[in-house]
Amino acid sequence: MPPLVIYNAYINPYLVSNYETFYLVSIVETMFGSSLYSSEYDTLRLWLKNARNSSGLTIREVALKLGVHHSVVGKIETGHRKLELFEFLTYCEAISANVEEGFSIAVKASARG
Repeated sequence: MPPLVIYNAYINPYLVSNYETFYLVSIVETMFGSSLYSSEYDTLRLWLKNARNSSGLTIREVALKLGVHHSVVGKIETGHRKLELFEFLTYCEAISANVEEGFSIAVKASARG
């Protein structure tokens, strides 16, 4: 029944919770065909994983730097969780990866997609 929850969120913005926001984002992503399992995300995830490995950091070390459970980092790298824009920036900083290179790879992957 998420559509009803989202409808209520528009009527009364004070009713919005994190879960309602999640449903709204999920529906918007569905409208534009965004998927965890797209080749574009695969390309970016592979780049992030390679950058982490190149930095010599383990998943647990990155998780400590980010202040999250190690399973979050694992899910990002295996495609079970997306990264929001600012999470991507923070992730790149944590693994000492070049953000511009990551964006460049994402843009090239999107153009091929």
